[in-house]
Amino acid sequence: MRAAVVRRTALAASAVTLALLVSACGGSSDDDAKGAGKSAAAGSAASKSDAAASDVKALSAAELEKASLTAADLKGYQVTTMKDGERGTADQVTVDKAECLPVALALGLVEREEAVASTARQAMPKPDASAATADDPLAAISLVTSAVSLSSYDGADASEVLAEMKKTAAECTGFTATVQGEKTVYSKVAEVPVSGGEEALGLNLAMESDGDSVPMSLVLVRQAGTVATIATADMSGATGGTAENELPTEIISAQVAKLA
Repeated sequence: MRAAVVRRTALAASAVTLALLVSACGGSSDDDAKGAGKSAAAGSAASKSDAAASDVKALSAAELEKASLTAADLKGYQVTTMKDGERGTADQVTVDKAECLPVALALGLVEREEAVASTARQAMPKPDASAATADDPLAAISLVTSAVSLSSYDGADASEVLAEMKKTAAECTGFTATVQGEKTVYSKVAEVPVSGGEEALGLNLAMESDGDSVPMSLVLVRQAGTVATIATADMSGATGGTAENELPTEIISAQVAKLA
């Protein structure tokens, strides 16, 4: 994709989830396995960790809002609250490999049934007017965008979310996701080091789009009964940019600080 086209895509998608952003770029894949989502959901329920139930109390909706990121927490970023309907739902997503469904759902910030409360934000670097040119006035717009959700859980549920995702990270190396009828190929899913909170998981992904490879990352951080999910796409990877997405350390640090 040409740089200007990618920037227009990123701009148009700035208020939606990463799942819909990547679908908007288009992609191709083999036919997805019908019903794989249902199989994975059943499997994930059976594979919950054996962590003992604790007295962890979920943050309320009001407390979770206070812990969510704002523009004041991220200098140089635009932070917006995602509206109802801008996050993915489980019935919108299918995958060709059942073991990869938790990754696909996390990319779409799909709220889990056991979550007591949940919030979602979109974070993008502010436009840099000095980067614009006559040939490409949209160059001022950053090609990196992140979606951040917080979900609160009672007891050991938050620990079980991380346990499930760590199991998925060990089994899933790539997959094809179908979101609202649009297929997207993730040719790479690889665990990468990340720290924060009481436990954390980081993944680097490669999304194939029109012959280009778009680097993405997915980070989950647990603090007590709250799980932060941060999904990031670097569209510069489709214009000769970095081959591997760097984890959004500023966003991770800011969110961990608010949860501490």
